[in-house]
Amino acid sequence: MNDKMKTMQLRKLNHDYPVMLTYDQCKSGASQYGPWNLYGVEYEGVEQSIFAEDSLHLKLMQYGKGARLVLRRNQDENGELEWQVTAANGNIQHKPQQTSLKYLDDRTADIHRQVALR
Repeated sequence: MNDKMKTMQLRKLNHDYPVMLTYDQCKSGASQYGPWNLYGVEYEGVEQSIFAEDSLHLKLMQYGKGARLVLRRNQDENGELEWQVTAANGNIQHKPQQTSLKYLDDRTADIHRQVALR
């Protein structure tokens, strides 16, 4: 992701933010403030980034590059906040499922680990 990309602030409650994901995966890490998940999006024709809290991250990670979504942060009568993520125009582009190799036995997996560490 572009290091100089503008960070999008999703502060308005009950407001729709139509975005398009610009990458298949987010960047994740940890800082002194805890874990973070950074997504690249296009919003109003400008490439921006979103730091997604865990509840939003769990919903966004189901989609891949090019997915057009509407993000909305709702607040109910009790003051509880929740993220609503819906596909725009019914165009759902889920992230392709990654297949894992099931045929590796423990010995083969150990050899692969040793080779990777060299």
